[in-house]
Amino acid sequence: MEEYLPSPCALLLIYIDEVLRGASEVVFISNPISGAIILAGLIAYDMRVAFHGILGLMVSTAFAALLQRTGYRGYEGVVEGLFGFNGLLVGLGIATFTQDKLESNLRQAVVVIIFSMFSTIVQNALAGWISPMPCFTLPFNLCVMTFLGGTASYRRFETLLAPQLLPVEAGNIDYCIRELMSDQCDSWGYIAGFLVATIRGVCEIYLANSDLSGILIIVAMLLHSPTCACLVVLGSALGAAVGLLVGGDPISIYNGLWGFNSALTCCAVGSGLFGKRGPVELCWAAFGSVITVFIQYAMAGMLAPAGLVGFTAPFCIASLLMLGSDLCRESNIETYQAKSAQGITLASAGGGGANKRSSTPASSTTMSHLRRMQNRSMASPSKTITTYSRDHSVAFSRTQSPVEPGAI
Repeated sequence: MEEYLPSPCALLLIYIDEVLRGASEVVFISNPISGAIILAGLIAYDMRVAFHGILGLMVSTAFAALLQRTGYRGYEGVVEGLFGFNGLLVGLGIATFTQDKLESNLRQAVVVIIFSMFSTIVQNALAGWISPMPCFTLPFNLCVMTFLGGTASYRRFETLLAPQLLPVEAGNIDYCIRELMSDQCDSWGYIAGFLVATIRGVCEIYLANSDLSGILIIVAMLLHSPTCACLVVLGSALGAAVGLLVGGDPISIYNGLWGFNSALTCCAVGSGLFGKRGPVELCWAAFGSVITVFIQYAMAGMLAPAGLVGFTAPFCIASLLMLGSDLCRESNIETYQAKSAQGITLASAGGGGANKRSSTPASSTTMSHLRRMQNRSMASPSKTITTYSRDHSVAFSRTQSPVEPGAI
């Protein structure tokens, strides 16, 4: 019987679906409509940065599809967008932290293409190494840190980051969350500032800093999973609250820099995508969100002398620890199997793991994974997320790059 080959038009529609799903996978959902809304929000915030993000998204998705269709194992999750979101974040991260020059856009695009392809390979490798645990946005963090860590030696690139020691500021603790220090606060100002901080914490997952973009991202999540949307908002609010508790910079809290990692942790642990969902798991998700803030700023102090920031690595560390400690286990295979078709895709093919080490059919591989997870009392697809924006200058004082410009 002759094998059916899709028409070029059908292949294009499939590819567009995979790309849009990849955009939404950053916040643990797989929905092309939600992905389109999220991309619209990014374009509304900054078209140049959004262009590089979409380029990374398209390249990483196409590269994974090419590898999958040429016989390489472990890339089957591309149909759910699982190989797009890290490429999207790589493009956003590189464009955000390298200098905004018109003449550098082409060079930035080449770098984005290289590292978005690399993120696909890194994701497949990590998924195989840490299976059955998810690798989240670890590929994005590794790829962007690899590039930005060497920009001091790249004379064609100037980065907004520079090696430094974080300043310790003395003085009265300010609990007024506001955009500028000159802004005055009244009772309504405290509430409005906290609401803006919560919305921007969601927006910062995509390295953006805009109320409109944040609202669009929340709406996109509500269309697919109200649970995930509520958990992301809750996590962002908890991050802002912890910032107030420990006396964080009110301007950085206002810009969402204390909330985005916590938002991702809260959704990863409490949504039921990687384990059981219930009141107890919700409490663990809230606890993990709080711990994520402390991990984030511990990493900030350690990475600042190297001229780097933690991006979404704190979320990855906290979530892997919470999920790996058996706090949100799923004891019933059938319940887990019925809970999320995406979870099954992740368990069997979401970035490497089983298919790479086994030649059995995908269905057998899936069940072997589920039995292994039941025996180890943990359930874990391979999922993802991230991040920072150009407004990170409020959290880190910038100095000029140590590489002096000159003729090359």
